[in-house]
Amino acid sequence: MTFLFLQFLPIVVFVVVDSVIDNTVISIISAVLFTAVQAVITWHASGRFDYFLLADLAIIAVMGGVSIATNDDRFFKVKPAIIEALCVPFLLFFVFASDRFIINYFGRYMPPGRKLADAALPLLKRMLLIMTVYIAFHVMAIIYTAEHSSRTMWAFVSGPGFYFVLIPIMAYMAMERYRRSRAVKRQGE
Repeated sequence: MTFLFLQFLPIVVFVVVDSVIDNTVISIISAVLFTAVQAVITWHASGRFDYFLLADLAIIAVMGGVSIATNDDRFFKVKPAIIEALCVPFLLFFVFASDRFIINYFGRYMPPGRKLADAALPLLKRMLLIMTVYIAFHVMAIIYTAEHSSRTMWAFVSGPGFYFVLIPIMAYMAMERYRRSRAVKRQGE
């Protein structure tokens, strides 16, 4: 989620600069430079390169360059859709991966002494499938708004719109967790 939030920041830079200067080329260059600064700050803070951020920088630079060369900002606007579309097969891999693989993979990110419970796997896989479908729909929404909507609408859909629609998904997941915990308590009585 942090990565998806970080990819939203160059969109904010683009929209703000574009509203102040009203020059698409300068707006795209500002967003690309901002992403480069993001990568440097992340590297300086953590001592390593964030490969997702570097991929984002490469895609934003290429799409921004194509937009400038063709004088068509739609190429720049579909950059978030490309990044998210690359996440879809990654998430689907985990949906269909073996339980053992998932436990080993996510176990690396758990605090020492903690383990991903076998009982959590069905809920985790369902959550990953829901996120995969949601991201696929978001990709289509970004492409549609890049082609048919104002910059303001595109910026909203590409950035905060992603998180606003997540609210019902998170509410559903919280209700499922609550329902399961009550079912476990009833079995224990």
